[in-house]
Amino acid sequence: MDDDDDNTPSPVERSAVAVDIEKLQKTVLRLANEREVLPQPLFWSLFHTRLENIRKQKHIERTLKECLDGE
Repeated sequence: MDDDDDNTPSPVERSAVAVDIEKLQKTVLRLANEREVLPQPLFWSLFHTRLENIRKQKHIERTLKECLDGE
């Protein structure tokens, strides 16, 4: 057995924000392939709305962490 097995990093649980960003990336790629079907203004509106939701969620997480760490 190799010693390399001991140095293998354990999987890290991904944050909800990271999962949301990955979903957004997949959605963007899928919609980019179908962009003749989806009007560009609608696409960008949906994209920016989703991105803003991710930013709000990240802000909420930071605020909660600061409040809980401050106690």
